[in-house]
Amino acid sequence: MHPAAPNDWLGGNAGEPLSVHTSRPQSMAVNGAMTLVLDGRLDDRATLADRIGTSRQHSDEQLILLAWRKWGECVPEYLLGDFALIVADSEKQTVFCARDHMGVRPLFYAVSGNRFAVGSTIQQVLDAPFIDAALDMDVVASKIAKSMMPLPDRTYFRHVRKLLPGHSLRASAEGVVIQRYWKPQNAASIHFAKDEDYADALRGLIEKAVADRTPRDGPLGVHVSGGLDCGVVAAVATNIRRKTAAPDPIGFSWSPPQTTTQSDFEQRLVDAVADHLRIDVKQPGFAPDLLMNLLRTDGLFAPTAANLFHELPVQHAAQKQSIEVILSGWGGDDAASHNGRLARADLLFSMHWREFVKDARADNLGAVRAAAIIIRNRFGNIASTQAKRFESPPVGYLNPSLQKRSRKYERAVLQASSNRALMEKLLTSGHLTMRIEDWAQSGLDHGVEYRYPLLDRRVLDFALGVPSRLFRKGGVNRWLMRSAVAPLLPREITWNQSKLELGRVEYLVNAANQMLPDFISALGPLRHDSARDEWFDMGAIRNRLREGLPLHKPKASSLFGALQLLDWQA
Repeated sequence: MHPAAPNDWLGGNAGEPLSVHTSRPQSMAVNGAMTLVLDGRLDDRATLADRIGTSRQHSDEQLILLAWRKWGECVPEYLLGDFALIVADSEKQTVFCARDHMGVRPLFYAVSGNRFAVGSTIQQVLDAPFIDAALDMDVVASKIAKSMMPLPDRTYFRHVRKLLPGHSLRASAEGVVIQRYWKPQNAASIHFAKDEDYADALRGLIEKAVADRTPRDGPLGVHVSGGLDCGVVAAVATNIRRKTAAPDPIGFSWSPPQTTTQSDFEQRLVDAVADHLRIDVKQPGFAPDLLMNLLRTDGLFAPTAANLFHELPVQHAAQKQSIEVILSGWGGDDAASHNGRLARADLLFSMHWREFVKDARADNLGAVRAAAIIIRNRFGNIASTQAKRFESPPVGYLNPSLQKRSRKYERAVLQASSNRALMEKLLTSGHLTMRIEDWAQSGLDHGVEYRYPLLDRRVLDFALGVPSRLFRKGGVNRWLMRSAVAPLLPREITWNQSKLELGRVEYLVNAANQMLPDFISALGPLRHDSARDEWFDMGAIRNRLREGLPLHKPKASSLFGALQLLDWQA
């Protein structure tokens, strides 16, 4: 799944080459001096063609070139879908790049003097002979200590950058100019007469988003978690496929294949979705040796292991069944099915007293006590308990020198003054895109492409624009999504408010602990004079492994990140 000529040069000359690499089967179109390289797919093509004033029969590439002729560098604002695109102008010696609003298709680049390289992976950019592969040790230290890149566009390599989602880039002899074309803050407010009208409108948008992403033939995979987001995507996709007489989608669940006491509840939810939709759901599980191999992949280039613990077995199972597309409900929690954590505070500060009192009573709280809690949180700079997801774990796996360097970048704490502001920050914090990028890279190796209907730009703009009270109503969180999916899913799924997945976590921990003795033995032969191993306190890593897998997510992520950066090939 690589381009026919991986080292092809487009435009420029021997002194000023443009390196273009794409890891997926890219498509190209040429119109005079303009060359388009597209990794992706467009949604709502009919509307785009009508706005351009051209035939709906044009290919995606032709539509983009016609759109470029009409709107120039503003073209990404008019495109819906998953894409990374490059437009090279050989006459003007310029390169324009853009990435979809959520970064479903990755894009990396590097600049060396007047030379510019761009690719779908970091390795492809480094393949350009003029790009220096020097590491940025401040970033390495900060990433291991804090489990996220200190700056969103950074990579482990000093000269390689990530083009962020919703951004475009223009490279020319004058340098590189980056602009942000999609901002969740720009979503327009939406007002309907009745609350039920919002639910109907959301359901309609989700149906469009799923329809745009659902292949009309061939095998199709869908995630099935027993929750709202994956459930509605699976339900809509199943209905679409049956209308076209295509094979039913095959579900894939992260729930453990063996039933345990703790996983009984999770299994009932998965079974409820499968029975209601009448689809087959696979539960591939996780073999300990698979986990060990995953943690020994090179973290400088490979996806983050923690993002693949459950999904890699799904990719293996999908590949065996020749499934090339998996629809996922990932991202719904941060927008369309947001839990309305700050919705009650919005009622208080907007002086909607009656609604505020009613919502507080639904949780057996008096209005005064509920107001006191909100005011304390607001002025105590604790806007959301979701901020805990972004707290830093200890840096004990690093050597003292790197521990000091890890403090150069502070980890941002997620704070917001309103429910909408919280959603905006969640969508742009980077945690959604990190998983998307890791699944895209690993999925490529298994012939699997992921599509995310609930991250469709139309769905996001709608969710951002509706009144925040719809996300929490009458003491029910995610009210808007629950009401939207009610006609599509069984009541057991629609109105279940528990998100506990104890069985899944228990299963992963057991598999990891089975693997640990062999993993500790494998640490022994590592060369202690390896440059990478000198980054770490190897004694601390061995001791932590002997104690078992840490259950606290940030601590586990820090450990896994360190293991992936050890020099296993030394």
